[in-house]
Amino acid sequence: MPAGIVTAAKASSAQAGARVLAGGGNAADAAVASAFALTVADPANCGIGGYGGYALIDRGGTSCPLQVEFNTAAPAALEAGMLEQAPCRDSFIYGGMSVSRPSVVAGLQRIHDRFGRVPWADILAPAIELAGGGVRTGPDLARAFAWARRKPDAFGPDFWHGFAFEPDIVTQTSRLRQPALCGTLKLIANEGAGALEKGPLVDAMIRAVQQAGGILRSEDLADHEVGEYPATGFRFGDASIYGPRPETTGTGVLVAALASAGDGRWPAVRDAAYIQRAAVALREAWTLRLAEARPLVASAQAIQHTTHLCAADEDGTLVSLTFTHGPLWFGSALAVPGTGIILNCGVNLLAHEHRSGRTIARTNLAPVVAHAGEGTRHALGTPGGYRIPATVMTALIDVLSSHCPLSDALARPRIATNMQGDLEVEEELAAAAQNARVMRSEEFYGPASGITLTPDGKMTGAPDPRFHSAVASVERDGTISLTE
Repeated sequence: MPAGIVTAAKASSAQAGARVLAGGGNAADAAVASAFALTVADPANCGIGGYGGYALIDRGGTSCPLQVEFNTAAPAALEAGMLEQAPCRDSFIYGGMSVSRPSVVAGLQRIHDRFGRVPWADILAPAIELAGGGVRTGPDLARAFAWARRKPDAFGPDFWHGFAFEPDIVTQTSRLRQPALCGTLKLIANEGAGALEKGPLVDAMIRAVQQAGGILRSEDLADHEVGEYPATGFRFGDASIYGPRPETTGTGVLVAALASAGDGRWPAVRDAAYIQRAAVALREAWTLRLAEARPLVASAQAIQHTTHLCAADEDGTLVSLTFTHGPLWFGSALAVPGTGIILNCGVNLLAHEHRSGRTIARTNLAPVVAHAGEGTRHALGTPGGYRIPATVMTALIDVLSSHCPLSDALARPRIATNMQGDLEVEEELAAAAQNARVMRSEEFYGPASGITLTPDGKMTGAPDPRFHSAVASVERDGTISLTE
């Protein structure tokens, strides 16, 4: 039985977390190490210049898990009318005007400082080695780079200078080195999150943003606030489910959809009745969501842009963590010269909250922890834009109602509705779903993952078979095994 386990979108990231576990770290240490490794191995979907994210820390027992919220904030100088003049790509804003406050590093440091136990430099070491030594591109990242190559107006020389490919032509077997990012990670290892609040990195970021027509200022990055609260809890049958606060995350859609779906008996398979019931619940949930706040940048697109990981240790701690660049591969497409930092496009995720009149940063991120019967607990989450709540909802239904193993639930064909209520399904469900948009698996992004922890200490990782996600397990003698 393993002493710890990490699931992540990239094998190198899962191994990074497992390495920290084997060196005496706990689940929080492993999650942060894995997240930093993802900023190297999965740069299309996350980065140290990223939007931010949410983590749930569940230390077992009957206590409520804690959430760490490292959400972004709009630039102080932003006015709604400015967005109408911003450059757009695939119906999203990109470039300097799309950049909001980078929040990833501050959030990861808070998780480490509050819940970790090994030195900060040890947490960064695997990511530094990956950036300097290189990682295999893999099919998902190769697809993202090919997408960027087709958009030379957005992805200029500064972007490509941050990456060194071996060979020069990018394929899924290419090796990717990021020497400038390696140096930046070393600086963060020495100075912590403060390196992105003031100093030369901040000066370089602000200069790059403003030269690209953006309005982010150094004051926007100072005195970064990271929230820590009890997670939002709700019931589904006999289970308690916990997620980040619903006002600014996909938890709001998830709670409403599960309440509408009901916790009565569900079909054991995703047949026509299952699809219809799930679609009705999701449509009602999105109607409620849009009544609460209006997106300032309207788009029905759902593009790859986010990454997720989970970690568990022998003390019974579970971590579920999702973080993002914003709703585009490689965020704003704006690279900070000489640093390896790619900045987010978080302004696309701002919304006008009707009740308060405020501009809020709101995502669909929904990392969750579920306390099921007899002490069994599950951590799970996924990328996928507006599809995130649907993927998490259907996995929870299958696990909690049909007693399906989490790995099987994540492997089942997916169902979602967009914010306008249009039904989407994977190819396997085409015959059972009427008037649905049918999508290939690689389009139905992204690599979900989870962990199940039973009362006797058994840990089981649940990767996504559609993508090259991975499970890294640490045995009690420190041996690390990897399953892709």
